[in-house]
Amino acid sequence: MNLQTFFNFLKSKFFWINISIAILVIIVLATITLFSLKFFTKHGEQVAVPNVTGLYVEEADVLFRKQGLSYEVIDSIYARDRLQGEILEQIPRADSYVKTGRTVYLTINSKSDKMIVLPQVQNVSYRQAKATLEAVGFVVSDIEYKPSEFPDLVMGVRVGETAVRAGDRLRDGSNVVLIVGSKTEGETAVVPDIIGFTLSTAEQLILQNNFVVGAVDFDVQPTNDADKATYFIYRQSPEPTTSYEVGRRINIWLTKDSKKMLEKQSKENIEEDFF
Repeated sequence: MNLQTFFNFLKSKFFWINISIAILVIIVLATITLFSLKFFTKHGEQVAVPNVTGLYVEEADVLFRKQGLSYEVIDSIYARDRLQGEILEQIPRADSYVKTGRTVYLTINSKSDKMIVLPQVQNVSYRQAKATLEAVGFVVSDIEYKPSEFPDLVMGVRVGETAVRAGDRLRDGSNVVLIVGSKTEGETAVVPDIIGFTLSTAEQLILQNNFVVGAVDFDVQPTNDADKATYFIYRQSPEPTTSYEVGRRINIWLTKDSKKMLEKQSKENIEEDFF
């Protein structure tokens, strides 16, 4: 094909018709592609993320559905001053704009109380005990003074009317009362009979009668707290019903062996018959 023929072809109606068709096809394909991308990516369809902090998941679910959003709980942490199950954080943040169908990630407050172990504060000063308890998460709500041979030392701890011991697991933020020793003036009281009681009950009786829990001896060391609760007291010193200076210590011995209790009762009966 010579140059003249080429120029004539460019000027021909056939050439321009094909060019027009080609341009039209390109425009149609581009339009279809753009609309397809918009349909599949939902380009331009954005919604505001609702503020759900402070709500429960069930309440947030309603708001997310209205906005065409989904959600997922990704973490649970403990915040003492917030309600259980309350939403603490959200990602993306409230009022930000996202595409519909986007997942919002939630962090909620734990639905169970955080439990903390009561540290050993018996026989330490009130100031030290208070600082130790508050450092781990307890609240020292009150002080109760009891006669003691060791003034200003902590004799025990209770929650409400229940005596608690080191190692007990209590709710974070629990209010505890410290029982602190005060000087005695020679006052005496009758030693309570704690034979046959569990350790926790005996401790309460001892404190209620203004005495102090002394040495605690298990004939066989318990394996855990549940096992410890099955032991009962078979011996105490001083003996029950004797007159004793308030604030003094009462030592106790515990066992799970019922024979030891029977042996002690038998011995007491023999002594009573003798005298």
